[in-house]
Amino acid sequence: MDKTIRVLIVDSNQILAKQFGSKLTDHLKDVEINYAKNPIILKDRLNSNNYDVIFADVYSMNDPYFTQKLLDKVHSTVIIWSTLDCMKCPLYSPNTKCSHDNCPSKFSKNRKILPKPIKPQETSIMLESISKEIRAIAI
Repeated sequence: MDKTIRVLIVDSNQILAKQFGSKLTDHLKDVEINYAKNPIILKDRLNSNNYDVIFADVYSMNDPYFTQKLLDKVHSTVIIWSTLDCMKCPLYSPNTKCSHDNCPSKFSKNRKILPKPIKPQETSIMLESISKEIRAIAI
């Protein structure tokens, strides 16, 4: 029997978060998913649970700096993702600097950064590429 992979999805857009969670359960067996739509819920979730992987759209939160401080304290693998559309952002153009104050790359701290999928097919493609990585993290 495989270990249950505990995942936290941090996103203020609950429609996209639930869509992503649904696709995640299609790609990974034995996955348990929690959601945090604001920093207060995030803090509560982190205080009461241990997660293997956290997908966090720090940029979408109403206080990205506080959100990042909370994520800095966890021992989980944190994957930063964002829909931020900035051609100078390292999310889209590696080895570049971004001028946006809330650019997710400024929150990355050597974490994996992924463009946030919007359409179900984009989610499936992204999850196919990282699902083995997530399983390895959870072992």
